[in-house]
This record gives sequence, C-alpha cells and structure tokens, in this order.
Amino acid sequence: MVPTFPQLSPSPSVTTSTLHALHRSFDVHQPPSITEVQLAIRDLNLLLHPPHNRGCGYKTTALTSTLEKCLMWMLYFFRAFVNGLEWGPAALKTAKFVGKGPYISRKVREWSRAYIADRGNLPFIRYSGAWTKSRIRDEDLQEELLLHLQSLGKYVTASAIIIYLDHLEVQARYGLTKNISLATAQRWMTEVGYRWGKDPKGQYVDGHE
Repeated sequence: MVPTFPQLSPSPSVTTSTLHALHRSFDVHQPPSITEVQLAIRDLNLLLHPPHNRGCGYKTTALTSTLEKCLMWMLYFFRAFVNGLEWGPAALKTAKFVGKGPYISRKVREWSRAYIADRGNLPFIRYSGAWTKSRIRDEDLQEELLLHLQSLGKYVTASAIIIYLDHLEVQARYGLTKNISLATAQRWMTEVGYRWGKDPKGQYVDGHE
C-alpha cells in the first residue's frame, strides 16, 4: 500500500503581497516604493531632529557632524525621489547639489537602500576629520588630487599634495582638520601610478605616460 501524505498549504500569515514585497526587496535594480521612502523620510527627520519630551523644540543629537551630513544627503535624495525624479537621477541631482560627484551618488543610493531595509543601518564613516588610510581613498578627493598633479606637468613632488591640501577651502570641502605627512603623500603617489624619478632629483614621474 502506497502511503499518502497530507497536502501542504501556504501559511495564512504569508500573503501573496508579502511574498511580492520580499522578492522586490532583494531586487537591487528595483527602486523602493514611494511609501517606503516616505516612511524613511519621517524616521530620518526624527533622527536628525529628535523632539523634546516636554514642550517644543528639539534635543541635541548624539550624531557626529559627518554622519549628520550623510543623513542630510539621504534626506535630500529621498525628497527628490518622492517629488518625481527616478531613483538614479535623484541620486545624481543630490550629489551635484552637495558639490560631489558620481561616487557620492552611488554611496547615497547604497546608504538609502540599507536604511530602508533596517533603520539600524546608518552610513559607516571610517574617518572623522583626520587623515586616515581610508580617507585618502575617497574617490572624489583622489580625483581632485590627480587632476591637480597633472596640471603641474610630468614631474611633481610629494610635497605638492601637502601644499594643495593646506588650502582651507580644500580642507572644508572634504572635512579635513589636519594635513598629511610626507610619507603618506609618497605612499599614495606610488599607489596611484607615480614612480620615483632620478632626474630631476627628488621628483615623481607620472607612470601612466
């Protein structure tokens, strides 16, 4: 006799709409819904402007200035999306608005998706004003430094980076509070393709030429 098994039916708690939502949440090519973004806007506003328990006004947040800036960029991005721009163009417009490029456009999209999935997913900032190994790999800053070095000609010195980063407007643009060491500048130049040249003495040669 062939045994029979009971027919399994879907759990009533898992609806078709829930399954569709779960499927879409893992599709990186599908933007979140307007409702999801509106809820994220509400929660970001509470995070950036926590209300006092009594009376009007807001409490001081425990956020670092860098994290607060990134959350504001996410808020700009969300609002642009809700106001009618598509996901990608909204991120590009946000990056342009804050004076950044494609790298920040991509990061804002990454941070925003992570935050929508879990409110505990805040942007992970590996630097806080000081020059660190991760900070020098900021794509916008790296691009600006390379353009500056190329404008100086084929032969450049590592001190050219230090002089450039000593400008207050550059430090303000990237949130730097101190300059780098000569050793850090030399190490970075070799990483991006420059090589030490014997003639002229003490200068680097663009290895891409």
